[in-house]
Amino acid sequence: MSNPSTLKQQAYERLQARDAEGARALFLQAAAEEGIHLDLLVRRANQHLHDDQVPEAAQLYLQILDANPTDKDALLGLARISMFVGKFDEAESYATGALRVAPDEGLVYTLFGLLHESRNQLDQAEQQMAKGADLSPHDFLPVFNYGRLLALLEHYDQAIPLLLRATEIDPQHYAAFYTLGTALTLNGMHKEAVAAFNQAMKIAPKNLDVYATLADVLLRNKDPEMALHILNAGMNECGEHPSLLEKAAVLCVGTNKIANAVQYFEKITQQLPTYAQAWLNLANLYILTQNLEKSETAAKQVLSFDPNNWQAHYHLGNLYEVLNLLDRAEASLRKASDLAPNDTRPWSNLGLVLLRQDDTFKTKEAIHILEKAVEIAPPNEFRPAYNLALALVKDNRTARARELLKELETKVPQDNEAWDELQHLQHTLFSDADAVKMNLAISSMMWDARRKAKKDDDSQE
Repeated sequence: MSNPSTLKQQAYERLQARDAEGARALFLQAAAEEGIHLDLLVRRANQHLHDDQVPEAAQLYLQILDANPTDKDALLGLARISMFVGKFDEAESYATGALRVAPDEGLVYTLFGLLHESRNQLDQAEQQMAKGADLSPHDFLPVFNYGRLLALLEHYDQAIPLLLRATEIDPQHYAAFYTLGTALTLNGMHKEAVAAFNQAMKIAPKNLDVYATLADVLLRNKDPEMALHILNAGMNECGEHPSLLEKAAVLCVGTNKIANAVQYFEKITQQLPTYAQAWLNLANLYILTQNLEKSETAAKQVLSFDPNNWQAHYHLGNLYEVLNLLDRAEASLRKASDLAPNDTRPWSNLGLVLLRQDDTFKTKEAIHILEKAVEIAPPNEFRPAYNLALALVKDNRTARARELLKELETKVPQDNEAWDELQHLQHTLFSDADAVKMNLAISSMMWDARRKAKKDDDSQE
């Protein structure tokens, strides 16, 4: 019987002489003399790692390396674990050790590719991962990671076959199907993407991401009903998570299911009582359902935890104008304008509220405010200039108003919704219309301004 210590000393000498095979044989012989069953330990460690039991796997891999520093599985396993916990220097050390003992192992190059990727060295990462997949075309990790990286680099035609092969190598791997579905979606292959995401959903029915992503793909495929069905299925499986509720709510708004959208947003506010956007969405939706009291309450709820939220003040200002509470509308819109000095909407609506009050001084202030709104309006936003023309007419500055409208006429495209209103305004305001007609025109413009602002809010959401 050989002495295990002597065998190990000889093994280290073989390592120093770069004889990895000779060293491995001596380490294995020493382990056998000590009664250490390395094959069993390796199988157990690999299974722990497969089952995401990282601490247990690491402990066994270290025990294996203590007995046999040339063990490929232990070196690769510890490199993967080190990378997983963000210890990239240790990962590189273990990967380098694996390269010495297994230079033809594809996973070694995949690990070096992952290290390069972590440092944003994507060209080097691609080279290493390509070599890893070429050396180990039937191993999941080299094939999957190369396909994943190619998808990240937007090389979808190359990525998709590799990701398909990864799903064939391991048909129960959620990430393979999810990544494949993402690549197919970005490559415009929506039908195939839906099939991939459906398979991912079967493998991991408790994973929120797959429901949300599949719903997005179905929407791109113009199937909102199925998208909503998938989101509800996700909530049945995973609980009513706010991210799924919000997607369902926005989808319902887009398909004019306003009552359903209200229910989803109400559930969000129950779980996240300080989520301002959900309350603001509710405030807008309550107007559509003719529940103005609830609309006011929702906006005030935002101000209870975020008193400087300009959108809440803006909403209240518009709401009070609808209710003909002009003093309160003015106060809210002034606050919104102070808080959002570079957004044209509160300035524009404040100007119109001042204009409605039939006060000479407020009419002149309205002109000043609407000039500010025009100054900061985006190039394709014509409403502030349109409203300014209304104010100028009311201030008996007809010539300037006519000049402004003629200027607008050269800027507004004829297919823009403002075009017809612009023509109507010129015919109405420069006829012999009496003051009643003037007030009706202003009131009509207020409603149009609110409708346009609502569209802008929806597009931002």
